[in-house]
Amino acid sequence: MKYTFFLSLILLFSNLAHSQNDTKAIKFRAFKATMFSPRDSSGWDETNILTVMNFSGDNLNKINVYAEKSIQYDIVKFIKDYKDENKTSWSVYKGINDDGEEFTIEWAIFNTLQYQHVSTLILTNKNGYGFVYKLKKNE
Repeated sequence: MKYTFFLSLILLFSNLAHSQNDTKAIKFRAFKATMFSPRDSSGWDETNILTVMNFSGDNLNKINVYAEKSIQYDIVKFIKDYKDENKTSWSVYKGINDDGEEFTIEWAIFNTLQYQHVSTLILTNKNGYGFVYKLKKNE
């Protein structure tokens, strides 16, 4: 079981990654998205948003969300990695968008890649407002 998962993960990233000078970009499609605030959450909207995770070596350094308004988030600090009770792998970062606004960025990669929804990206500003994107492989 573990072997199958790791093999799937390697295949996913090898198919999605484009390497050049120790940099790579992993592309996903957000197929559902929602906005939230400290007091409210909107429902899920069907969407088709290209989301690109840009790495330098093994370090995430930029996230680009190509929605109606494209936004780039520069990663300024790695916070932590952890696994939740469902064995989902989470990475938490601090980032700054194009407008200089600070965000907490939470990126989950699920322990199985056999479903359409393989990852989740959560972007939260310092006031508790943000976006959640359900991601699938960019095919």
